[in-house]
Amino acid sequence: MKLIFCPECGDVKGLILGSWRTCLCARSGGQYNKDGMTATVGGTARVFGVGNPFWDPLYPFLDEKSLKKMQQVFYGHTKGDCWWGEYEGDLQIMRIESALGPRLKIEIVPSYVGHNIIKVTDKRKFIRAGVSSVTLGTPPMWSVPANPQVKVGTRWEQNAKDKNVTKEPVQSKGKRRGRGYGRDTSTRDASLRSGQNRSSSPKDVAESKELGGSGSTSSNIHSQDEQTSPQPRKVEEESHNDSGVVPEIFRQGLTSDSREASHDKKVS
Repeated sequence: MKLIFCPECGDVKGLILGSWRTCLCARSGGQYNKDGMTATVGGTARVFGVGNPFWDPLYPFLDEKSLKKMQQVFYGHTKGDCWWGEYEGDLQIMRIESALGPRLKIEIVPSYVGHNIIKVTDKRKFIRAGVSSVTLGTPPMWSVPANPQVKVGTRWEQNAKDKNVTKEPVQSKGKRRGRGYGRDTSTRDASLRSGQNRSSSPKDVAESKELGGSGSTSSNIHSQDEQTSPQPRKVEEESHNDSGVVPEIFRQGLTSDSREASHDKKVS
């Protein structure tokens, strides 16, 4: 938690995210930036931090060993739960001249896990850990720890917002995914459920005309399969016939014999 102390009036104010706060004499002020981790202070304010575990109801019951372990885990040191800000290497405090604000305008780009990239887009000059913003590049950018309680958004969302790119609309229910993603298949599904067939191709129409049928494509295919399917070959019986019918080859022989017999009768 970041707080400001005014050396002029002795007032102490805790910084918040929603608005700029000033001391009683209005010579010191500050506010959290929109990332919820960095802060802008102005005027004669002196900023200091108090570790968040210090405000826990169980903090007074920690023994010395547990207290040191907790400080090492949360703060990275065991020097205590309160420290002055704007020390050398402090990347979370930006000081402006006015004690009345407002806070600096920044853009937040999510970086690796647990960190954000801060890009200051404000044209005002500021000081960060004793270094002027003029020497920090254009625009000034650096990485800071992220506040898990402040939702920033993903990198893609931030880039889309910068480029005025809108997200693809969410697909409504009843539409299929896959090769036909995004196309409405409700009409086709209704026709299939009602027993209607799809429109036949020109080839199917031509085949149906040749077969003399006016049915659907599926019926044409079945009729075509029936016509093109191999038929069982009839084997002519040359030596034996159970039905009593005389084979063709014997019929021809008998006919020729009968003609010769009738001719012999006429001659005699």
